[in-house]
Amino acid sequence: MHILLGILGVIGSLGMLLWRIKMASDAAKDIAQTAQGAKNYLRRRRWEKRATADPLKDMEDPREAAATMMAALAAYDSTISEREEKTILHEIKTNFDTDDRLASELLAHGRWLSKDAGDLNSFLSHLMPPIMRHLGPKEKNDLLTMLTNVANANGEASDLEKDAILFVKRHMGI
Repeated sequence: MHILLGILGVIGSLGMLLWRIKMASDAAKDIAQTAQGAKNYLRRRRWEKRATADPLKDMEDPREAAATMMAALAAYDSTISEREEKTILHEIKTNFDTDDRLASELLAHGRWLSKDAGDLNSFLSHLMPPIMRHLGPKEKNDLLTMLTNVANANGEASDLEKDAILFVKRHMGI
């Protein structure tokens, strides 16, 4: 009988040991899942921050702002025509002293930023901070000339385009 009790004691001890090992394994898995969840949370927050960031507020390059202004002005009444696109590219290349590749990139980025512009004057006002920080009086007049050339690319500028250019001129204090 004492041998039977000894065997039952060993089996009970082994069972208890296996149960404790399983519990420790489950706890380790829970800790690993919690750590992975925290890591994923931080990654998700970084992506959410990038996705919800306003690219207009972070804009520092006045060339980018000017290209976006020209794209918004050209696309406001309809899509950008070939003539308007050529005019914008010409204005970017000559005024910013850039090559074809950079001019195309600035125009493409400007198109992307202005695709959901909504109210033109409100959109243009969001683009003014880098213009006001980095451009002097001559460059501001050059920008007005560029906007006027884009507005007149398909013939005479519309009243809306003229009003938008006048809004930019007043906003710059010219």
